[in-house]
Amino acid sequence: MQNEEEFNSFMSALADVVGQVVKPGAAGPPQSGALEQVRDWLVPRLDADAGDRAATAFGTLIRLRHIRVGTQHADARHKAVQAFREIDLPFPPPSWTHTWTHIAVMARGALDALREEANAGLRQP
Repeated sequence: MQNEEEFNSFMSALADVVGQVVKPGAAGPPQSGALEQVRDWLVPRLDADAGDRAATAFGTLIRLRHIRVGTQHADARHKAVQAFREIDLPFPPPSWTHTWTHIAVMARGALDALREEANAGLRQP
């Protein structure tokens, strides 16, 4: 990754993927707020510890979405600055490659946590 333009492209791809989540029973992803809808459906169905871990994972993914919106839309730049702070990265970042690597690791960790908690917590009848 060489520059902010490539970073923005990667962030758009990540946002597109996580924006396609669909809460059970829905015909397709909503126009906006897909993560929030799945979070609001899933978290109450898990025990307290699993629900907390899942809520934290959703929060991470939502924060990453704010970075994507903020870096590509000037009127939302303040959201990106705040989201960068929340994930312990400076803004503007000194290295787009390092920033993407950090974000990719965070996204994977959040998705792994959601998969683990959903698989363990939703198996119960």
